[in-house]
Amino acid sequence: MTTQTTGYVALSHQMALGRQLEVIANNIANANTTAFKSNKPLFEQFLVSSSSKREISYVHDFGDLTSFQEGAITHTGSPMDVAIKGEGFFVADTPIGRLYTRNGHFQLDSEGRLVTASGDPILGSNDQPIVIDLALGAININQDGTISVGDQPPEKIQMVTFANTQELERIGSGYFRTDSEEILDEGSQTVQYMLESSNVEPIIELTAMIATSRSYQAAQRIIDTEHKLQRKVADSLPKFG
Repeated sequence: MTTQTTGYVALSHQMALGRQLEVIANNIANANTTAFKSNKPLFEQFLVSSSSKREISYVHDFGDLTSFQEGAITHTGSPMDVAIKGEGFFVADTPIGRLYTRNGHFQLDSEGRLVTASGDPILGSNDQPIVIDLALGAININQDGTISVGDQPPEKIQMVTFANTQELERIGSGYFRTDSEEILDEGSQTVQYMLESSNVEPIIELTAMIATSRSYQAAQRIIDTEHKLQRKVADSLPKFG
């Protein structure tokens, strides 16, 4: 392997480590974000044939893996807060279509609709926004997602899941989207007065950041050494003209 190739391999490794640092930093930044799901970058080996008939191994950015492990359930005391125990997602009707979230920090808009923190209506089992009149009494939400308020006819929060949650695309504000078919989720439970915490484990992420930073610096030293060798070789060549 030439020194130039060594530098390219080190640079490939460093680019992968740089992206890993970005993902770790984003996880740490969202350690206190309601229902946030941590990410982990995925890399694969990319082999390239060389003139010496040996294959050179580079690093290829393959994508992200999202951990959908449940975060801790914490008590808030707000009757509009709802956590999900299970694999389900709430369905929100947004300007860009149906989106999915586990953030149950709900509120009522000016029309009395149950909405997300972003102001998008949460859909009921009838695929329509849930309208609540608090003037009729206190809001009660059962484990199956049924909402009852005084004499108002009960409505049920729609919850869905998917055959492969890794096909969900994170788009910010606690939302995911996918073209995959929804599966009605009848196994999850809703818990009123509670919110799901982020599933990020800060100590693990900080430890990973330190280890990744050290590897990044080691790769940089290899690149710097290779650059010095190239300059040394260039300076030793005879000068013409």
